[in-house]
Amino acid sequence: MLKIPAPAGGFVRCDGVNAEWDKVMSTMQAPTNRVLANYGTQADQDALRAGEGPDYSENFNVQVMRTLEAKEFGTETFAGIKAETAKEVKNASAKIQEEAGKIISEGGKKLADEMGVDAALSVSDTAMLGIFHEDAQSFGFTMALKVSMTTPKGPEVAKSVVACIMQPVNGRLLMFYSTKPYGSEEDRKKAEASVKEWAAATFAANPQVKGPPARRGIFDGSGRSALIGAIGGVVVAAILALKKKIMG
Repeated sequence: MLKIPAPAGGFVRCDGVNAEWDKVMSTMQAPTNRVLANYGTQADQDALRAGEGPDYSENFNVQVMRTLEAKEFGTETFAGIKAETAKEVKNASAKIQEEAGKIISEGGKKLADEMGVDAALSVSDTAMLGIFHEDAQSFGFTMALKVSMTTPKGPEVAKSVVACIMQPVNGRLLMFYSTKPYGSEEDRKKAEASVKEWAAATFAANPQVKGPPARRGIFDGSGRSALIGAIGGVVVAAILALKKKIMG
């Protein structure tokens, strides 16, 4: 069992509240990962309960790689792959726009239809903003993405920043994400601080597991999955922001 406390700041669970919303969220989920929980504001949860569209401009989620769910993964395991995972994140970040484009092309039209937006979607100007955290048992990076819509009213753009922490918790490798609108470096700092705090609180709430030493090749793809996992919350938040801008 994993104990996952809510992120600080009054954020609450938004999955399991509205079946249609859960379907929207799953539309943008990378097939390599499974989302364990989604969090938004209390206002977001209230809107979902009322059958209305949430704001969701600030959101959190935690994911696990499907291929690793059945493998014990502890702090000792993570120590053995951390350097390689960091390298993989840096190398894969150059291709993340291509990966994002695939997810958008497969799920974006359906997502827009379900949200009632007549628009063509695309992701551009994805950028790795850097490694913001690294210690013996966790690793964090930040990305910025620009989501564009071509609508009957003309082009619209929304920028978001997402910070990720990879952290072994109670024998599982978890990926924590904090997404915020990106208007300044202050937004980036807030995303990084909030996801770091959330991952640390979750680690502290669970038993510590050392796990087996990492064996070469078993955990290849962890960094790429962490990058791809960042897309869902960013794109959904951006589309909602653009929908609000278009429709008022």
